[in-house]
Amino acid sequence: MNEPARIAEGPEPAPSKIDTMHGGTKRPQRAGRRSRGFNLALTAFVLLLLPGGLCAGAVRYYHNRQAVAATSEEHRNFVPNVRVAAVRASDGMMTVSLPATTTAFEAANIFARTSGYIESDMSTSATR
Repeated sequence: MNEPARIAEGPEPAPSKIDTMHGGTKRPQRAGRRSRGFNLALTAFVLLLLPGGLCAGAVRYYHNRQAVAATSEEHRNFVPNVRVAAVRASDGMMTVSLPATTTAFEAANIFARTSGYIESDMSTSATR
């Protein structure tokens, strides 16, 4: 009378050959399991891609460094071309006639602050 209650689960499936190959023990099956060849190919691809990328970066860095060194050397050794003339006295006076007139932007009238004559005092003069 004291039997544990059984839960009805439905019929149990028959064991397949794959499940019973290794001594009747069931191995958990993974969904989407990859083959060994695929894993080997992926590993080889990654191991070749990484050094290849590093080599490409090193070559690019080397070429850029060479270009900078060449430009620096060119600037260091640059000698400008300059034409030189000896100094000599001019032949005479040269008159220049310009096709314009020069005027002020604004004009102002200047008036004296005092009327009449100013008598100068020689004792306060700067020149003695």
